[in-house]
Amino acid sequence: EDGIRDVERSRGLGDVYKRQPLTLRLMDLEKSLEAGKAALIGEKNGNLYIRVRDAIRNHGLNLRIKTVEIDGVKYVYVYKPEAETR
Repeated sequence: EDGIRDVERSRGLGDVYKRQPLTLRLMDLEKSLEAGKAALIGEKNGNLYIRVRDAIRNHGLNLRIKTVEIDGVKYVYVYKPEAETR
């Protein structure tokens, strides 16, 4: 090793660190939300909806995502579905 970082590898690790907080927050929400309850993630801008949706899918979380418009501003929420009855 000459101490020079592999730029592509560093960029890839940086991307992992950027995604980690959102994934951890979603995992915490999955544990703490009661069935039928929702939690605000943030204002819908950029790719927030897609990032949240992908994190839920990729980690198999028991959460659903929805967009709600309030006073002309769109927000991204996640909620835990009601327990299914058989």
